[in-house]
Amino acid sequence: MSKREIGLLVIGMLALSTLAMPCAYAAAQQYIPESFAFSDNYYTVYGGPQLNAVLVGDNEFERGDDVQLQIDVYNFGKVLGFKSEKTPTTAVETARAQLEKTYEQQVTTAIGVVCTLKNPYGAPITITSGPQSAGSLRAGSKTLMPLRFGVKIDDDAPAGSYTLVLESTFSYQKNVQVS
Repeated sequence: MSKREIGLLVIGMLALSTLAMPCAYAAAQQYIPESFAFSDNYYTVYGGPQLNAVLVGDNEFERGDDVQLQIDVYNFGKVLGFKSEKTPTTAVETARAQLEKTYEQQVTTAIGVVCTLKNPYGAPITITSGPQSAGSLRAGSKTLMPLRFGVKIDDDAPAGSYTLVLESTFSYQKNVQVS
């Protein structure tokens, strides 16, 4: 289960005067020029990060055990499609388009990955550690070291298999534009 936050990356400098508002305006109105635009968009890339988790080591424990579950997180993100939005016509626009393309291809990088082990099904297990940071994961990579989550198996837990959920949250850039 993952929650995705989408970020917008705008490259270049925007003149602050573009955002200036006239001194006299109605209290509830804002002035935004009709020609207002952040930047040029030459490409749209489709895809994103795809995180998978794998338990490292033993997955069988005894009643009453205090254990550290070690979990590797992998990013299998892919670019699924690529669309040209605008054709560059000058040397400057061509350079901007190439820069944008380079950044657009980073859509598969999961930024600021934080994982939390949860027990939503009421298993006889107590999770004794909080969220763990996995940093940023490029497509095709995994955590440098396994994430460690402390768990305590209840003293009276019946024998069986139990499901825990690793929830991950992260950001990734989408729709890069240049100016």
